[in-house]
Amino acid sequence: MVRYERVVDFLRHFEAAGGEQRDSVHVDELGDSLPDAKWVDMAIATFVSAMAAQDALSPHVTIAMEIFLTMRRRATAVDFKSLDDLETQLSHTPPELILYRQAALPRWDDDAFRDVTEIFAPDLQVPSRILLQEWLSDDEPGLFDRRLWLVCERGGLLAAEETG
Repeated sequence: MVRYERVVDFLRHFEAAGGEQRDSVHVDELGDSLPDAKWVDMAIATFVSAMAAQDALSPHVTIAMEIFLTMRRRATAVDFKSLDDLETQLSHTPPELILYRQAALPRWDDDAFRDVTEIFAPDLQVPSRILLQEWLSDDEPGLFDRRLWLVCERGGLLAAEETG
């Protein structure tokens, strides 16, 4: 089901709904997603498209792409070396484009998140960080939930690093 024809439509909706602190859309719910593309390719293309359209948004909006990975019996860190390798580790949930206002930002510095930008850095053509999140699942005892995040904070985390 298509919720938004284009990524920019989702971004405009979020900007117009000024009270919302967080909103998200799965990549397969966007009309301009790549037909018959792999989820990782769709996630990257959607993230890059959102970054290109962000100039129309408030500078305090953080764009993130959450890529759901299969659960593991132990925390594995980065055990993929390429986008194709990453594709084999996806869960059944499509990647999700998420927009955050400052008050709703996750704590990226939490122990559950590890910056893996230097280890796994596909050319995204936009300034971003790649974070791996692993935590002991609440729903599946003995298994670790895993997510890969593409994150860009304008006027926030990245801007501070660039000036510091």
